[in-house]
Amino acid sequence: VILGDFEKFNQDYDYVVNNDLGNASNYQQASTLFDVTDLIDYAVAQTAINNSDSYGNNIKFWRERKADAHWRYILFDLESGLGRYGWTLAGENVFEKKMVQYADTNRHINIFKAFLGNETFKHNFLNRYADLLNTTFREERMEEEIIFSRDLIAHDMVRHFERWGWPGYDIWWNQ
Repeated sequence: VILGDFEKFNQDYDYVVNNDLGNASNYQQASTLFDVTDLIDYAVAQTAINNSDSYGNNIKFWRERKADAHWRYILFDLESGLGRYGWTLAGENVFEKKMVQYADTNRHINIFKAFLGNETFKHNFLNRYADLLNTTFREERMEEEIIFSRDLIAHDMVRHFERWGWPGYDIWWNQ
């Protein structure tokens, strides 16, 4: 915890995992606690790039301190995606692995699995996943964005590697 405490999160987590979200009124209540569109987009982004470091590590989430606020996730630290390291295989099914590997032991996976118990959420998840794989995460689009972003920050990365070293500018540029 950087700021605040987990009291509200714990309450909201308990509601989501201890109530059948297949029930419309329970799902409606859970949807007032967690931003369901954000849950879906976060899961799609983490798994579309096959970020093997997702859910078990590098979790950041937040909620405004007001009555009608929802929990949302912060997408960051994605270097373990797209097969960057030998242990992050680009063809591995990270989504399935996370759902099995962290079964009942990871609160964020438990939240997502609880929401998947609702047919509307599951339908929205599958449709959104297909939409994003065919647009934002389409291979050609991703490559364009990576090259654009690389070129945009290249000058600053020279200074970054002068100061911090590893892995070095040439490796960064080529990989």
